[in-house]
Amino acid sequence: MLTRIAIAETAQAATDIESFAGGEALAPTIYRELLQQAQVGVCVIQDGLYRYVNPKFAELFGFTEAKMVAGISVESCVHPLDVPTIVDNIRQRLAGQP
Repeated sequence: MLTRIAIAETAQAATDIESFAGGEALAPTIYRELLQQAQVGVCVIQDGLYRYVNPKFAELFGFTEAKMVAGISVESCVHPLDVPTIVDNIRQRLAGQP
């Protein structure tokens, strides 16, 4: 529940900043800056690989951002017994399920 609250607060802050900053032209820059400075780990996964990680996410796994997006798979960062659960969670999110 705490994570959802943090995400909602971050989304609201982004909306407020976007409105203040003059609209959508600055939105990508603002969102990237928010993600880069977030105190929670954020990643984008595509085809089982990390395509974007923020500094906090990389720190949690003990890698640099560059190293993580250079081909480290999701499966290589979790215990082998947890891989089926992680894969199922990702599948559910992609299907729009909570």
